[in-house]
Amino acid sequence: MQRLLLPLLALPLFACSAPSASVGVHVGQYALDGDVGLATAAAGGAVNATTSLDGLGLGDDSTSLGADVVINLGVPTLVLSAVQTDYSGNGTLAGDFEVDGVTLPAGTDVASALDVSMYQAFFLFEVVPGDTVDLAIGLGVDMLDFDGSFTGDTDPTAGVAIETLTLDQPVPLPVAGARAAIALGPVDLSAFVTGAAFDFDDVEVSALDVDLRAGFSVFGPLSAFVGYRDNAIEVDYVDGTDAGRIDLSIGGPYLGVRASF
Repeated sequence: MQRLLLPLLALPLFACSAPSASVGVHVGQYALDGDVGLATAAAGGAVNATTSLDGLGLGDDSTSLGADVVINLGVPTLVLSAVQTDYSGNGTLAGDFEVDGVTLPAGTDVASALDVSMYQAFFLFEVVPGDTVDLAIGLGVDMLDFDGSFTGDTDPTAGVAIETLTLDQPVPLPVAGARAAIALGPVDLSAFVTGAAFDFDDVEVSALDVDLRAGFSVFGPLSAFVGYRDNAIEVDYVDGTDAGRIDLSIGGPYLGVRASF
């Protein structure tokens, strides 16, 4: 993430005029839903069975922190954001899990832990500028980073031979999107939508990220906002000797504060 953001954060240094910026922080309650399957690519890369995230014990909501930076460069506007969530619980595999030569067979009881980080770097270009109504379109990069572990009893009947399978799979996506905003008196309403769909080499992806927000001024440069975000992704991949199928959505309400400079 640092490799992605640092070059972008340096861009204002090269702008012809002094940019304006705002920084927001928020806390959210994000729910995780969907299915995941992990296999060995050497066996054909086929994921024949998936297990629901609820079945893995990852169905509880996560209270998470997030931050975003909006830098107005004149043309364009740069939007950077990051949200980190973590989930844990106990469940049972509906299908075999295989990663890096470690196999947990179907029916294994597992202790699951999964961190899902959402990162975004996006350039917006205004097509309908205005103080009341504003519409912008652009291009950027969204990334979901999955970091998890699944520890199970490889022989559930014997209760021996504990194995731990780890998952470390970042999924960066080139995306297109648009943001629409409208000012209604003291309240600013906005919708920010990004998405992608492509089949390239050993990766097939479709993704849609929708962020709805309402903000209002508190005093001076400070404002507050509430919103709802839903990030859905379907990805089939082969990464070295491993293959996976991830079909999930992560979303929920959040609230925060923003300072403008």
